[in-house]
Formats: sequence, structure tokens, C-alpha cells
Amino acid sequence: MESHGEVRPLPRPVGDLAVPVGGAAGAPLAPPRRRLLTGVEALDRFMGPLVGGRVAMLRGLEHAPSLLPRIVVAAVLELGEDAVVVDGGNAADPYRLSAACRRLGARPEDVLSRVHVARAFTSFQMSAIVEGALPRAVDEHVPGLLAVLSVDELYHDDNVGRDQAAVLLGRAMDRVRSLAADRGLIAVLGDSRAHRARPGDRFAAVVDARVDQCVSLERRSARTLRLRRRDGAVALLAAAPPGQLTLDDFARAGPNGPQGRGGDPGDGEGAGGGWPAGLEEGW
Repeated sequence: MESHGEVRPLPRPVGDLAVPVGGAAGAPLAPPRRRLLTGVEALDRFMGPLVGGRVAMLRGLEHAPSLLPRIVVAAVLELGEDAVVVDGGNAADPYRLSAACRRLGARPEDVLSRVHVARAFTSFQMSAIVEGALPRAVDEHVPGLLAVLSVDELYHDDNVGRDQAAVLLGRAMDRVRSLAADRGLIAVLGDSRAHRARPGDRFAAVVDARVDQCVSLERRSARTLRLRRRDGAVALLAAAPPGQLTLDDFARAGPNGPQGRGGDPGDGEGAGGGWPAGLEEGW
């Protein structure tokens, strides 16, 4: 797994410490109870917090390319633990991670050293990383978050039989599920594809059967996204017209105008006339 620079430990919240099962002294430690919000208020209201031990799937991330970097950075800052990322689509971008750090008021050098990335370029490499290298990385770095980008992208390979690819993907997904459950990790999967998922995706059933939660981001118009859960619930996420404030802006910043955390007015963190924080376009 790749790691850059000196690891600078951040304080660990007391509520995130592992506790003895049943409270008995000397009993085995249970996995820590982790909970994490994305910081995008409309999305958090719709899907609730990301919870340790459960696997969440986010589809349509090409419509919100800053969302998963924000989640990775927020995990380091809020949980005080490292994050491990497996990249199956060459989608892990240090520039977007650095931008997410600045928007959340953190120095990139304090965060990026705690984000450990492994990249795969074939379906066999992806399976080898998830089934072999990933458990070792979890033991070494003790992360709070496990993110897998473009989780099924490499299995759409004409050189690999469909049945074989489905078996490889299923085994990889099972390993992610078991790591999340056994270690209490927050596990987030994304498609992050350069192209949109094809209708009738041949691996959708393999993935969906192994996730606890799935939310799709669908483009409705130039300024509107639709959020869809697999139980059929939907919600619209609309950007305010240029220069127009929203009620959320007033709730965060008061009547004198929005201020981005750690930045200037209008830097995209709650600024009027843009996407809600964490879903900004163009970075």
C-alpha cells in the first residue's frame, strides 16, 4: 500500500475506543463503534451516517467527484484514524484529496500521510489486493475507513469470462464485508467510472447482494441531482441559482452571509449559488 511522508497521529475520540464485550474486565475487545457523516447535509439526512461494520455503496460518483475524497478526509479528521483506499479505476486523485483538506480546514500534509492507497490495473490484481494485501494493510495501519473505488470496473474485461469475473468479484466483495464486520470498519464502495454504468450492468446483482446500503446519484439537469435508495425512496438535491442564498447558508453562517470553514466566502463550502458542501462541481 502506498503512503507518503511521515505519519502524524491525530487524537482519537474517546467514544471511538474499543470496549470489552459485555463490559467485563479482561474480556475480548469489541470492534470500535464508528459513525461518520459526509458533511453534505441533504445527503446525510437522506442516507443517515456511515456506520462501522456495514458496507455502503455510492453509485454515480461522476456527478459528484468531490464526494468520496471528502469522505476519506473527514474520516481521518473525525475518527482520528488512518484510511485505506483500494483504487480499481485510477480514480484516487491526491489533488482532490488536498482540495477536500482545504475545504475542511485541514493541512493536506497532516492528512495525506494517513491515507494509504493501492491501485489495481487488472481484475486479477484487484482480487489479489483485496484478498491478500488489504487484510495485511488493515493490520498494519488500523484504519477507521476502508474505501474501494471503481469496485467492479476491472471485472468488465472481455479477456475474462463472465462467470469467472463474477466469482472473482464476489470473493473480493466478501472479503471487504468480512473485514468491515470483524474490525468495525466503515466501508464505502464507489463506481467512480469515467463512463456511466451501462443499463443492465452484469455485475450489479453481485455487488448489491453484498452491501448493506446503496445510494445512487442521478443527473436530472445542469443544477439538479436526484438521490435514490434501493428501497425506492428518492430526494432531489438542487443547487441554488447564482448569488442566491439558501436556508442552510443562514443556518451555518447567519444573515451576514456564508463563510467556508477554513476558507474565504464563496470557496464552495456552503457558498450561495453553488452545490451543497461536498458536491461542488469542477474540482
